[in-house]
Amino acid sequence: MLSKRLFTFVAGSQDTKDASKSKSPRKLSSDERPLSQQVVFGDRPFQIMSPKMHGCTALILVSRRAVWMTHLWESYSNGKEDYLDKKTGKWGKRNPTGPGEPAFNQRVLMFLRGQTVTNPLPNGYKDYQKPKGPGIDASLFNDGRSDSTTLYIYTPLWDPYHLKYEERYGSTGEVVQTITDILGGERPHVVVTPYMPLDTDDPVQEAQLGENGRGAALFQYDPSSDGKGCKQWRIFMETGGFITGNVRVR
Repeated sequence: MLSKRLFTFVAGSQDTKDASKSKSPRKLSSDERPLSQQVVFGDRPFQIMSPKMHGCTALILVSRRAVWMTHLWESYSNGKEDYLDKKTGKWGKRNPTGPGEPAFNQRVLMFLRGQTVTNPLPNGYKDYQKPKGPGIDASLFNDGRSDSTTLYIYTPLWDPYHLKYEERYGSTGEVVQTITDILGGERPHVVVTPYMPLDTDDPVQEAQLGENGRGAALFQYDPSSDGKGCKQWRIFMETGGFITGNVRVR
């Protein structure tokens, strides 16, 4: 059964080895550029994972034919801006959250479209770096009659009741609008899964990163989930349950 299959989780890449025969997972690239994988469902099992997120966002676009997944680092994608802390009277840095930022367009929205950035703009954080991985291939997700395309968004909370980046990653935000445009105006079903980031300034919380499901999003595909050729996928987010889906039979 799919729920009993064991894999080794390899961050930002595919892996088909049994857990009992594999080494520890490799870490994501440290340079913070966007990472993506796009895979057509076939005869080989695979998995894609974004671990140790504590402010980053993972996007998983899945149809009955393929999956596209990316890990978007928080400060690299959203930038940094100066702000005055009214409580302390001191200036500091924070992540801007509003829409219409040209640098966010280049680092995230143009990346989703697979467009080349020729005049990188600063965003108050690190310099622009070329993404690693493809943009979204609309032809794998735009058959509205049978694809049942869904966009899963795993993104941080600002507080227990509000998304930090509602206007960017929320259900009506810039990312959803951009992907709808990529798919020719066919809006995918959208599922937003918010999470409360661990506080990495707290040694106790920081020690949890990579040790449990906190801050992790995992996609797994099995071409024989029942041992009889039933192709199926599943998604794990955070420490909760998982979502499963079927693959189109040709």
